[in-house]
Amino acid sequence: MLNKYKLLVVAGVSSIISLGFAQMPASADPLSGLTNMLNTINRAVGSVDSTVQQLDGTVKNVSGTVDNLTRTLGLQSRGSGGSVSEADTTKQILDIYQEWYKQLNPPEQEIISWLVMEFARGREVTFDTISSTEWFQQKPLQEQQLIGSLVFKLNEITKASANEKDRFLTYAFCVNSGSSNCNP
Repeated sequence: MLNKYKLLVVAGVSSIISLGFAQMPASADPLSGLTNMLNTINRAVGSVDSTVQQLDGTVKNVSGTVDNLTRTLGLQSRGSGGSVSEADTTKQILDIYQEWYKQLNPPEQEIISWLVMEFARGREVTFDTISSTEWFQQKPLQEQQLIGSLVFKLNEITKASANEKDRFLTYAFCVNSGSSNCNP
């Protein structure tokens, strides 16, 4: 991916140089045109370098998101070798959700299924909103702790998949229904 940007930099710098020489007026100070052209090239290279650094940071952030989510859910770490695209990241997040959900026991799966349904309805699924419900308050403390943990873990998944909420919900409903043919 970075090789494409390097090629763009080379092509852009070549274009600027040829344009600069083609339009350089004759003057008493022939170096002033060259200095201006070099300053323009320097700014263009700096801008492209900044873009490449931002893209590199985005890829590292995406990898970090997947790694953090995996750790939060208590799953095996996933090494992300090579470049990571946003589509690949969403697929990884969906795969992580499925792996996590299948490791839950049936009562935990039922809670997660209910929370996903609430999230799909557009209701705010936070610990504050859940803990203020009569349903939650009637649970023993140990079960409240479990529900709280599940709420926070699901919120991490929904934050990680926020750009593709509908895709996450479609996949989560499929996984939660027990289907083995869910396509991330």
